[in-house]
Amino acid sequence: ENIEYPEQVCFNYGYVKQNGQRIVTLSKSLVGHLAVLSNYLEYGTNRLTISGMGKRIKVMNNEHISRELNISTKQGNRVITELINAKALFLFDEEYYINPTFYLYGSSFDSEHLDDMMEQDPEILSHIEHYHRAKINMFKKVAYM
Repeated sequence: ENIEYPEQVCFNYGYVKQNGQRIVTLSKSLVGHLAVLSNYLEYGTNRLTISGMGKRIKVMNNEHISRELNISTKQGNRVITELINAKALFLFDEEYYINPTFYLYGSSFDSEHLDDMMEQDPEILSHIEHYHRAKINMFKKVAYM
């Protein structure tokens, strides 16, 4: 049988925004900043974007994040670094993604950056539904043979 990496994975919780198990690991100020940023999640990817009806999607950068958090760029950079160190935020190809085990926008998640995320935060795998977790584990076994 040909084993393929799933294009989308489902997490153990349904259509939810905040996962209390992971949030409690953050300081209160980081929880607040992450809550504000969760309003900018792209459906199914958790990429931070600015979008609106009829507008082209704009990927958030450090300045956008700082402006939306209502803090200076210097403070924004410090918050971004703290969120990355806490594994709540990822940076791939100059795009920011919120860890789906902290906040998830949608009932499934695009697996494009999933391996990179799990490399930085192995705990992610334990939050993925059993069926998809088993497929990922099988895929990795076959890939590393």
